[in-house]
Amino acid sequence: MVHYNVKMIERYMKQNQMSKSCFCDFCGVPLDTVDRMYQRDDDIPTIDTIKVAIALDVRLNNFLHM
Repeated sequence: MVHYNVKMIERYMKQNQMSKSCFCDFCGVPLDTVDRMYQRDDDIPTIDTIKVAIALDVRLNNFLHM
């Protein structure tokens, strides 16, 4: 099971006054991708995980709790 740091997503959305759909548009990922991150789904394409980490301006290993 993957442990995405969804608190980073929540913090970013709050600081930038974004809805989840606006955040997904900003990252270039489908809305269900972020929903699946909240559910700790381990079947998310790696490229989508990388896009979210880049949008958050964090290292991938920090976003994945490694």
